Amino acid sequence: MFSHQYKNSIGDDLYNGYWYKNPAWKLHYHKGYEFVWVLKGELHATVADKHYLLRQGDALFVTPFALHSYTTDACSELFIAVFAGTHVSKFASATADKEPLNAKFTISSPLSEYLYAQMIALENAPLKSHKLLKKPSPYALKSCLYAVCNEFAATAEWRDKKTNDDLVFKIISYIEQHYTENITLSSMANELSYEYHYISRVLRESLGIRFRTLVNQYRCERAKDMITETDMPLSVIAMTCGFQSIRSFNRIFSEITGATPTDVRKGVSPNQKP
Repeated sequence: MFSHQYKNSIGDDLYNGYWYKNPAWKLHYHKGYEFVWVLKGELHATVADKHYLLRQGDALFVTPFALHSYTTDACSELFIAVFAGTHVSKFASATADKEPLNAKFTISSPLSEYLYAQMIALENAPLKSHKLLKKPSPYALKSCLYAVCNEFAATAEWRDKKTNDDLVFKIISYIEQHYTENITLSSMANELSYEYHYISRVLRESLGIRFRTLVNQYRCERAKDMITETDMPLSVIAMTCGFQSIRSFNRIFSEITGATPTDVRKGVSPNQKP
């Protein structure tokens, strides 16, 4: 099972830079590019079904919508930046129809010093599990991200994206735009001008998931944020996120997240439940 980190998909000005200690993420995807830099310890990563072991100084470059997951050892520290392609528009345009054969590369000493100075100013704050870092100035941000892209591209080998990728992106974008509605595979197929059975096969082969599950995953991600960040009644959140009833919302949310909406609102994680 995988999830869509929709907050890392939205906005032409998207940039989130974090310092993490001992993080782990299950398989997920998003529209933004992702740069992962190992500052300490080791990182075990999977990107597009390929496994990597990274040590201090190594980095990953994850392209839009690539499925990826991470685990770390007990003393690891990472810098992770997720950013929109508009910040590196020329690079994004040049590689739009391609995907890297290898997501791993090594940060050179000069670039390491520059990135640290421009993007990882911790202001001597104590580090617990993670910290959202201050966004660099627009010029510094563009300079840093292009420098990362340049260093990655210097050694990267590319291949043409699979033909199905474009359709997968269209499906994900359609869900983002219509998840509040009672959408079906048939209605989406008609709007995208594809055969119903063809879209079903593409989803099965590319993502290994049914359309309804993909939609419900996205709805649950949105609902989870609304539960934790607002005081809206659960019934209103359910309807706002496209669920047809509070009963189906509770059932589907529990199946996908492993916790009930009420548990999430109370701050009770699945492993804390009696």
